[in-house]
Amino acid sequence: MRQYERRLTESFLIVSDFTRHYLLRFANPSDTVFQAILRNSLDFVVDDIAAMPDVHQNDEFLVKEDFNNTYQIMAKVFTPRLALATLKRMRDCLDRPEIYYLNDYHYLLLYETLECYVDIHNDAVAISHTKKDRMETSFVDPFYIEYIDFEDIVDLFFSILIF
Repeated sequence: MRQYERRLTESFLIVSDFTRHYLLRFANPSDTVFQAILRNSLDFVVDDIAAMPDVHQNDEFLVKEDFNNTYQIMAKVFTPRLALATLKRMRDCLDRPEIYYLNDYHYLLLYETLECYVDIHNDAVAISHTKKDRMETSFVDPFYIEYIDFEDIVDLFFSILIF
């Protein structure tokens, strides 16, 4: 049995690969709050990477440099184009009823996606000045979350991390 197969539980989210299917299971059962955080994380990073070519007038060198600086863990394994395509597929499959298997590279993508989103979310909530701003920035559809503890997410849902 492969290392990542030993950490499977009954909870899963759905993701897909180009040629094979993988089942994403976490160390503990995932709940709707975690799924909402993951969904928002994927949407945020997909939008960010998709905007890079426009920001840099389609200069591939600048896009790659921005990607490498922003997503240092992803950039070790993925090009901006491949990361974007994989993240889009993972987001598309997230709410589907089919079951797919997940490989270690997907865990890497999810880890950095969550880390990036959580940092930005927590910072935005912390600097909000009014109650209205705080409500808007803490919204993680359909929940209001003022602080997301990234380390707790990693401890709960990513039992073995070797990047």
